[in-house]
Amino acid sequence: MKKILKIFLLTVGGLLLLLVVAAGFLLATCDNDDYGRGLVFLVDQLTDYRLELGDSCSVNLSAAPAFSTATLKIFRPGHSESLSFRNVEITLFPAALLHGHVKVKVAGLVNEKKTLSWLLPRELYALNSVEFSGLVAIGPSMLKLQKIKARGRTSRGAVLELSGRGKINDFSAAQPFSSLDFLVKVASPVSTDFAGYLPDGLPELGPVHGTLRLAARSPRDLAVKDLQLDFAAGGAMHLRVEGKIAKIPVDPRVVNSGIDLDITLKAPQTASIATLVGLPLPELGPVQISASLRGSKKASQVRNFNMSAGIDDNLRLKAAGEFEFGDFTVGGPVPLRKINLEGVFNAPAGSELLSASAEKGWKVPSSGPLAATFQLHGDGKVIRLTEFSGRIGQSNLSAALELLLAGKRPRLSGLVTVQTVYLDDIFPRLAIPLPEESEERNGDPLPVEGKTDKKSSSRSTVFFDQKPLPLLWLLRCGCDVDVDLSVARLLDAGQTEILHNLDVAVKLENNVFSLDPVSFGYEGGYVKARLLIDDDEVPSLSFAADADDLDLVQALRCVGLSSPLTGKVTLDADLHSRGKTVHELAANLGGRFEAALEEGRIPTHTLALVAVDLLGWSFNRTVMKRRYVDISCGVIGIQADQGVLTCKALLDTPNVLVTGAGSIDLGSETCDLVLNPKKKRKFWAVVTPVTMKGPLRDPDVRAIPVASAAILSGGVLLAPQFFLPAIGLNYLWEMLSKDKSGVKSPCFERLRRQ
Repeated sequence: MKKILKIFLLTVGGLLLLLVVAAGFLLATCDNDDYGRGLVFLVDQLTDYRLELGDSCSVNLSAAPAFSTATLKIFRPGHSESLSFRNVEITLFPAALLHGHVKVKVAGLVNEKKTLSWLLPRELYALNSVEFSGLVAIGPSMLKLQKIKARGRTSRGAVLELSGRGKINDFSAAQPFSSLDFLVKVASPVSTDFAGYLPDGLPELGPVHGTLRLAARSPRDLAVKDLQLDFAAGGAMHLRVEGKIAKIPVDPRVVNSGIDLDITLKAPQTASIATLVGLPLPELGPVQISASLRGSKKASQVRNFNMSAGIDDNLRLKAAGEFEFGDFTVGGPVPLRKINLEGVFNAPAGSELLSASAEKGWKVPSSGPLAATFQLHGDGKVIRLTEFSGRIGQSNLSAALELLLAGKRPRLSGLVTVQTVYLDDIFPRLAIPLPEESEERNGDPLPVEGKTDKKSSSRSTVFFDQKPLPLLWLLRCGCDVDVDLSVARLLDAGQTEILHNLDVAVKLENNVFSLDPVSFGYEGGYVKARLLIDDDEVPSLSFAADADDLDLVQALRCVGLSSPLTGKVTLDADLHSRGKTVHELAANLGGRFEAALEEGRIPTHTLALVAVDLLGWSFNRTVMKRRYVDISCGVIGIQADQGVLTCKALLDTPNVLVTGAGSIDLGSETCDLVLNPKKKRKFWAVVTPVTMKGPLRDPDVRAIPVASAAILSGGVLLAPQFFLPAIGLNYLWEMLSKDKSGVKSPCFERLRRQ
């Protein structure tokens, strides 16, 4: 607004200087044919400006002499490009000369883009034509504007109108305004035509219309009065801004003050607000927001902020408070000086919360509501979330967080504490039932001796995706994080404790994300782990974990997975990699992974799918009555180097002992493995060593003679009595050697007997 006024007044002043020069010539000439050439010559000789007139121009030498031309080009001093005007009409009132000033009536049209770009501020570049008219009186030290009218239009039908009057003392004076009173009207089918006068980042707000009065508050300052703007996004949202701005300094380096605005926003659906703020808010129904914006030169406040969303008190979000901002700098960030906000949210048990896009949803647990209360307080240096308490079903949590604003980057730190988490409250879909304990087999018949099914058709699925990893959120976060999560107990749907003493330290600093440590305990064991992600030019990941007697089924249930295989897992892992895609991470994988499974069971029909369909083995009919096969010990050791895995494995059951070795190339997604089985009983009818070679998605499985499987490349013997000591279990061996509540480890006992 400041720029357009300044440029407009300077331009009008330059034009009127031309009119003053031309006035005497206009009265003295009676020859229309020579008028145009004479006026151009006179302006060129007596001023620094240069004129070009169109072929069609006329002069009316009546009591009020008038001049009109279809086109008028004005060349400013030092500029090669002209300002172009169309349909220019200038009427002179000679009687005013008797009083020592010139009075003229001007009208015209500007629709040339370069001229508009010079006359208008960048925020109004959407206008492609401006019509203007008015009375102008010029005295020795003043410029009086009367009956001024200007109308600008855009290609999409938006209209900006300005009408009024004013008096200007001197263009170069420090106090130019004596009086000013303009009415401004705006109407547009889209808000983006005037996006330059709206806060950055706003989406399309729909049709906009409104009025304001621009007046001279003092010789140095302007004021906006009777401001009323309405935005209506197709009936989905209505935003109204009303009020005034008491002081708008002419100096563009000085900020506005005396701001007194009332803002109201109403929407029939939360989705409209979600689009406005750019957040995936749940759909709560109608939303109402009201606030008062008050401001001075040094500070501004958002007072009486109130927000409510929802249909009734059963599904409701409410927030109220105030904000204060201070030390404004033109073109710089708006610093937060104070915040005081309280809120409450409540959704009844069993209600469904849809996202604003209505593509996904989440159902509130039937065991209880989703509710939260919070208080947010702070100043320009630190913001604190205090007295936060939340409830999800039967699970209650509390939090105390602090956002430190000082320093190069904001830093979020604090503690989230949960006494008891009910798994089906947080993840209702993860309530996966445990495998039945019955030993009797019911269901489809199993493959039996002498009968095998053909291998399933090959699949073209690629194991490792080539798409870039979604790690940009590390860069978009914009702050460092140091938050600890503490959970005393995690219970399943049957009120059985899955784990206890869960501690997670979440850190994000300089685009390095870490979970270190992650630790929790459970009946008979513990887990300690750490994860590090460095979002460098080529992202790097590292993962390390120790687990002792981890219940495989319960662990998978916590992340929404199920497993037909049950048992207690002891593992030791230390892995690292680099890459921009999952495939690159797999191809660069390095480190080790060692794990042992004890007290395990696998459904017979699942084992048959692997042993019969894939390996071509078969077993006797008597096993059909048994639902499960027990696993005394399963051990796997993997050494990874640049995506090549060197694997050694053992599976010990009461009926068969299987050893295996070989390599898997994750980069090429190929394998070269040998499995060597040894029957203990007549459980199996046909078991022979096999090789697995070729693509991971469809390996070639072939039976080989027992003698051929005795020695693999590198001299590693597959005979069971030599295999286990050669695996090199390192720390895993030490973990297995410990007594578990007085019970010896089956895997360690087998190792000890070799």
